[in-house]
Amino acid sequence: MIDAYGRLDDWRATSRWVRREHRAMLQAIEDRDGERAVELLRGHINDFYDLDDDMAARGR
Repeated sequence: MIDAYGRLDDWRATSRWVRREHRAMLQAIEDRDGERAVELLRGHINDFYDLDDDMAARGR
C-alpha cells in the first residue's frame, strides 16, 4: 500500500478521498449498520486495488 501511494500523482487529493471513505465506514459502524459498513469496506478495498491496477497499467 505504501508503495502504491508513493506512485500517486496527487497524494493530497487521494488522502482526502481515503479519509472520506474512512469517515463513512466509521459512521456506519457507529450507526450499527453492519451491512452498510461491509459494503463501504469492500468498496474501499476494491477502490485501492483499482487504483493500483491503473497505476501499474501506466507504468508507475
